[in-house]
Amino acid sequence: MRFVFSFVIVLNAVVFAGEEEKISDNLVARPLVDNIWVHTSYKNLAGRPFPSNGLIVVTSGSVLIVDTAWGDSVTTQLIKWIRKKFNKPIRWIVSTHFHDDRLGGIMEAHREHVPVIAYYLTKQLAEKNKLTLPDAVFARDSTLSVDDTELQVFYPGAGHSPDNIVVYVAPSRVLFGGCLVKSAESTDLGFTGDAVIHEWPKAVDNVMKKFPDAMIVIPGHGEAGGIDLLTHTLDLLKEK
Repeated sequence: MRFVFSFVIVLNAVVFAGEEEKISDNLVARPLVDNIWVHTSYKNLAGRPFPSNGLIVVTSGSVLIVDTAWGDSVTTQLIKWIRKKFNKPIRWIVSTHFHDDRLGGIMEAHREHVPVIAYYLTKQLAEKNKLTLPDAVFARDSTLSVDDTELQVFYPGAGHSPDNIVVYVAPSRVLFGGCLVKSAESTDLGFTGDAVIHEWPKAVDNVMKKFPDAMIVIPGHGEAGGIDLLTHTLDLLKEK
């Protein structure tokens, strides 16, 4: 399915290219730009649902996913919906760090025979925390080429976690910043239990230098925006 490459940055928010599709009470998907969707799963925190974003990239012959949904059952729902919606095999899921909002659905991914790949530090931290391990790792910044699509995977340094990576889809100028990047509505850094605060600003700066042409930025939680989400994250770090 194709969608017109059309978006507008207004008050730090992105106008999506189509209607949101409700997959379940805790899972939705929205078309962002041509062949790229954002999947958002919800978990109850402090008595109310809190969103977590991932990416769906549809190539000519398969589907790539960035991050599992937030938990096993919603990851199963996501995988089944993708297979029905696009009628293409899921090549793999790339996890952007070891926390459960990124890697928490790995057991269901394995049950559905979808391989999960991650940065080598993510595997090390998963092993240290006695979590299910990814199927394969990359040891350096990589370009993942699948069919007609390339995803650039970049480790900018420690920040929200020691292993956080970002993913860039160059032709569409879409940057998935994950939890390294805070949404415009964020007023603080959120969970920092595994953060490396003193290195986080440098990591954000490295992303800005690596991908200066990024137009749409997807944070780990909250609404998508533009490159200003990176400067907003830096502002929050200055307050820490």
